[in-house]
Amino acid sequence: MPYLTVYVNAISWSKDYPHLITKQGLKLAKSFNRLLVIADVSCLIDGSIEILQKYNEIESPFSYYDCENDEWHEQA
Repeated sequence: MPYLTVYVNAISWSKDYPHLITKQGLKLAKSFNRLLVIADVSCLIDGSIEILQKYNEIESPFSYYDCENDEWHEQA
């Protein structure tokens, strides 16, 4: 995580495995000021990326996750 700037996720995932990106991992990544984008093509709610809790629509394709406050913000 400390070396990533962009992460594109496009894998199948099962609850039998740990999350690849956790809330704790994102807080650590924030301290390195590198990770800017997570694109999840597979878009599995509560899947390999722990913070993913909703789908984005074409009209609003981007959102911002604030890892310090555990909040999502919509961006048009």
